[in-house]
Amino acid sequence: MAEGGESAKDVFKEAVPELTKILGRDPPFTTVTESLNAKNLITDDELRAVKRQGLTEHQRGSEVAEKLKNKIGDSDDPDGCLLKICDVFESDTVDYPTLKDYGANMRKSISNQSRQTSGVNKGIYNLLFILN
Repeated sequence: MAEGGESAKDVFKEAVPELTKILGRDPPFTTVTESLNAKNLITDDELRAVKRQGLTEHQRGSEVAEKLKNKIGDSDDPDGCLLKICDVFESDTVDYPTLKDYGANMRKSISNQSRQTSGVNKGIYNLLFILN
């Protein structure tokens, strides 16, 4: 879970309205979708579907965001999945400052949660050690 008890899917979902606007534009649409495909975050069929003719930028962005949200939700490791998405958004290949910012902010939310969880786990471990 991410900061404040939010799941990775919730963290991503909060960014979807703005990401939808950005992801459909070219650039960064082509670079982002090909990078997501290379990291197995969207399939070849999904890539073809979002690249088909006749979609507006908003529709393309919405489809990409929805596929990523579903990927996070279906993942055995949602935080890890979101971090892979952040890797793509923050990569030098994408080179789109606003996406880099979204990637960094989502990564920070996941990192904050990990530190909180680690502290809780350490506290529980110490308590159990004292009780024994």
